[in-house]
Amino acid sequence: MPTTQEIRTFYNGFLPQLATENERHKRIYKSLDLLPKGKVLDIGCGAGLTSKRLADGGRTVIAVDFSPVAIAYAKEHNNHEQIQYICTDILKYQTDEIFDVICLIDVLEHLDCLWELMDLIENVSQNETIIYLNIPYDKTIKYLRINFPNVLQPIDQPRETGTILSIFEHIGFIPFKMELYWMEYIEYFFCTMDKFNLFMDRTYQILRRDTNG
Repeated sequence: MPTTQEIRTFYNGFLPQLATENERHKRIYKSLDLLPKGKVLDIGCGAGLTSKRLADGGRTVIAVDFSPVAIAYAKEHNNHEQIQYICTDILKYQTDEIFDVICLIDVLEHLDCLWELMDLIENVSQNETIIYLNIPYDKTIKYLRINFPNVLQPIDQPRETGTILSIFEHIGFIPFKMELYWMEYIEYFFCTMDKFNLFMDRTYQILRRDTNG
């Protein structure tokens, strides 16, 4: 297992890839545009491409990444008056703020301490919070590990859908939208169980009213 410094060194050198917009970014942008306005925590913000998109959409963003090189680049090239970039290990990040949206793009596969991350998310979320998660498809990582291990990053762990659903359900969040695309990535939108149940109750009431004329 690589050390924290080895991982940080890798991602400092990985900046050209992080900073280059590609077709996947364009697809993610469309999903980010659907997220509610308000205060956003962008975990693992990298070079700031998604943070800038969120801020351009009228949101206030706190963007966190543990690579000082990536954060420096983000401040220079993807800055915005509504973004605060913070260089720290997300598991050491402390705040009293509550967020309307939490974004995790290419994060869970790089962390061992998922339960610690869930504790953080639970502490900074509330009943109306929406969580956006975008992660490599676990079967793709398993295939690459066997056939093309050299293309994987220092920690690229396959995160199966069952595991992801379980850890988020543990803190009271369930998916209301999931999509596998390009056979490479899975996108999730999570909301609280209370919010989901309220939506279902309202939908049922509308359907019953329409059925009864």
